[in-house]
Amino acid sequence: MTGWRLVILVGLALVIGAVGLFLIFEPAPAEPLDEFALRNNAVMASSASTGMGILIPRLALAAEVVEPHTTDASVIVALARRTETPTLEPRQEPTIQPTEQATLEPSATHTLEPSPEPTVQPTDGPLVDPTIRPTDPIPPTAVPVTFTPAPTQPPRPTEPPQSPVPVEPSPTPVPTEPPAEPTQAPPPEPTQAPPEPTRAPPPSSDAGLSLAINGCGAITKAGGYYLTGNVGGSGDCINIRANNVVLDCRGQAVQGADFVGVGIVVRKLGLIGNERPKNVEIRNCTVSGYRYGIYVEGSSGIHIHHNTLTRNFDDVNDQRFGIFLGMVEGGGIRLNESDNGIVEHNNANSQAIGIDIRTSSGIHVRNNDSSNNSAWGVNLMQTSNSEVSGNTTNGNVRFCTWGAGVVGPGCDAGGITLQDGSNGNRILNNEVGSGNGNGIFIKAHGLPCGNNNVIAGNNIHDIMYNAVELGFCTGNQVIGNNMHNCIDGIWMGFAKGNVIKDNTIANMNNHGIIVLNSLENEISGNQIINTREGIKLFYEQKNPGEFWWLDVNAFPSRSNRIVNNTLRDNAGSGIYLMDSQDNQVHNNVFANNAKNIKMEGNTNGNDIRDNQESRIDERYPDGLRREYALYFSRPLIAMRYGTTRIDPVASSTAAN
Repeated sequence: MTGWRLVILVGLALVIGAVGLFLIFEPAPAEPLDEFALRNNAVMASSASTGMGILIPRLALAAEVVEPHTTDASVIVALARRTETPTLEPRQEPTIQPTEQATLEPSATHTLEPSPEPTVQPTDGPLVDPTIRPTDPIPPTAVPVTFTPAPTQPPRPTEPPQSPVPVEPSPTPVPTEPPAEPTQAPPPEPTQAPPEPTRAPPPSSDAGLSLAINGCGAITKAGGYYLTGNVGGSGDCINIRANNVVLDCRGQAVQGADFVGVGIVVRKLGLIGNERPKNVEIRNCTVSGYRYGIYVEGSSGIHIHHNTLTRNFDDVNDQRFGIFLGMVEGGGIRLNESDNGIVEHNNANSQAIGIDIRTSSGIHVRNNDSSNNSAWGVNLMQTSNSEVSGNTTNGNVRFCTWGAGVVGPGCDAGGITLQDGSNGNRILNNEVGSGNGNGIFIKAHGLPCGNNNVIAGNNIHDIMYNAVELGFCTGNQVIGNNMHNCIDGIWMGFAKGNVIKDNTIANMNNHGIIVLNSLENEISGNQIINTREGIKLFYEQKNPGEFWWLDVNAFPSRSNRIVNNTLRDNAGSGIYLMDSQDNQVHNNVFANNAKNIKMEGNTNGNDIRDNQESRIDERYPDGLRREYALYFSRPLIAMRYGTTRIDPVASSTAAN
C-alpha cells in the first residue's frame, strides 16, 4: 500500500509540473490595442515635459502589452520608435510677436488637425497669458487646441512732426591753413534753439469761430472769438483769461486812448495768478493808441500772427528826442514768461519797441516788419534758446544827448538787440537796413552779457554806427553775414572765445572789425574791402569803477587768431595791432592796402607768417562787388616771438 501511494504521488507531481511548465511558456492571448489612447497619452506626456513646450512632429507609436504576475490589471507602456503606425500631422505654432509687451499674435487662427479618430476636447480654463515674453517657455496646453489671436495693445500715438529749424547759411570756403600750425580750441557750440512749434497757416474761412465780440471785455472760456466791428477805449480792452482761445479780429481795429492800458492782454490764470495760459492765438488785429498793442503776461504755445501794431506808446517827442538807452517800455508786441511761441507776419511800426520778448524761451520771431521804432525793432531780454529770422528792421533810431552834451542820433537804438543774459539764440537771415542806429547788438546793463548766440546770414547795411556790436560776451558766432555802408562792421569789446568768420564787410567809414581788450577769439575767412582799417586789435586801460560787474584786468588784448582773411583796398592798413600780444596772424591775403600790417606799442610775442601780398588784375571793372584775380607774390613779413622785425622786401608794411 505504501509503495502504491508513493507511485501515485510521484505521478501527480509529474502531471502538475508538466501543466505548470505549459502554463508558464504559453503566450498570453492578445488584447485589442487602443491606438488613439496610446497616442494621446504619449502626446500629453510630451506636451507636459519640462523644457519642451511644443509638440514633437511626426511622433510614431508602437505598443507591447505585458501582464504582470502580481495583479489582474494590465499595464500599457508606450514606446516611441519609427514604425508605420499612424502619426500626428505637424502643428503650425503661433508666432510670438513682441510689441511694447510681448503678446501671442498668430497671423491667423491656427488649429492642430488630429487623426481621423475622435478628438480630445481641450481642457477647460483660460488660454495662456497674453503677455508672455518671447524668451519664456509656453505653459503646457492640452492638444489638439485652437488658438484665438490675443488682443494687442493699440499703438501709442506719435507726436506730430515738427518743422525743421532753419538751416544756417553755408559759409564761404576758406583757404586751408597748413596742418602743422597750432590751433586754438574752438569755443563751445551755441545752444540750439528748440524745434519750431508746428502751427497751421491762417484759415481762409471762419471755421471754429462761433462767439462774437462787439466791445471790450474778458474772455474766460475756451473757444473761437471774432470781432463784429471796431472796439476800444481807455484801459485794457480785450482780456484773455483762458486756455485754447482763438481771437480773430477780422481786420477790425482795437483803438486806445492816451496810451493807457493794453489793446489785447493775455493774463495769467489761477487763484494766485501763477498759471500760464496755453494755446492762445491772436490774428488779423489792428491795434493802436495803447501802452502795448498786445501784451502777454505769461503763456505756453502762443501764436500771434498777421496783426498790425502801430503808433502805440513811444517815450520820445515829435522830433524823436529821448533818453539814451538804457531801458524803455511800451510798443507793439510784448511777451513775458512765455515758451514755445510764434510771433510771425506782423507789422510793428512807429512806437518805442516793435517786438519785445522778455524772460522767455523757445520763441520764434519770424517774417515780421518791425521798423521806424525809436528804440529797437526786435528786442530779446533775458531770453534764451529762441530764434529771430527773416524779419525786416529799418529806421529804428532816436536822438539823445551824448556824454559831452552833444545831441545826436543813435543812443544804442537798433534793429535787433539781445540784452542782459540772452543766451543760445539764433539771429538768422534778417534784413537789417537803412537808418538803424546799430544793426544787431548784444549788450549788457551791468548784467551778464549774452553768450553762445549765432548771428548768421543777415544782410546789414546803411547803419549809422556798427553793423554788429557785442561786448562782455563769450562763445558767440558771427558767421556768413553781408555788411556794408556803416561806420564799423563788427565792434567787439571785453570778449573771449568768440568766432567772426566768413563775413563780407565792405565800404565802412572806419573799421571792418575792431576788437578792444579781448582774448582767444578767432577772426577767419572774412573778406574786408574798402575800410580805413581792415582789422584792428588793441588794448586800452580802463577804470575798474566804470565796469563794477567786470574784472577789467582779466581782459588783455592777446592770444587771438587772425587767419585766412582777404583784406584789400583799405585806406589805412589791412591789419593793425596796437598793444596786442601773442596773436597768430597767418595765411592772410593782402591787396592794394596803404599798409598791409601795422604794429604799434607792445606787440611782443605775435606770430606773423605765411601771409601773402597780391595785386589786382586791372582788367576787372572797378566797383564794390567786382571779383578780383589775385596774383601771389613774395611772402609779406617774417616775424616770430621777440623784438619786431620787418622783412626789408615787404616795403608796404610798417611798424611803429
